Amino acid sequence: MTIIPLDIKLSRNDRISLTGLIVISIVLLLTTANYNIEPLLSFQKSEIYKQLTGYLLFYFIGYQWYFALSRRKPVSSAQNKLYIHKITGLLMPVLLFIHAMQSGYAYQTLIWGMFITHCIVGVLNPDLLRFKRRSLRFYWFILHIILSIMVSGLLFYHLYVVYYYT
Repeated sequence: MTIIPLDIKLSRNDRISLTGLIVISIVLLLTTANYNIEPLLSFQKSEIYKQLTGYLLFYFIGYQWYFALSRRKPVSSAQNKLYIHKITGLLMPVLLFIHAMQSGYAYQTLIWGMFITHCIVGVLNPDLLRFKRRSLRFYWFILHIILSIMVSGLLFYHLYVVYYYT
């Protein structure tokens, strides 16, 4: 007897979300286990590498905001942008891991935790969870936006600290 029926058709959104959950799980496992990938660790010790990967993360977060702010287009355009938004969101935990394999200390741990929490909320979207009630979809959306604002604010704080104290 199988727990999950094998004849279930997964939508494109479901495949993206499930892949996202796997990616986040791997990043969480590697980070919390303090697993070091030596070549990546040696790159992460370089200031130029940290800046390049940090700005890459900054760019991708900015791009995600572009989607949020450009939603007033025709439905077909919005659906395509939502697909790109989800694929970009899927890459975010990988970019975070490439930027820093460890969660850091103090406020860096807060940034890391908020970032991963935001990614988890993103992949556990109303379509995957099959929310039918508009209110649940609305509350999920509000949570997603609040976390986006918090992560963005922490990102700017991180940039301030990094450049002020170096």
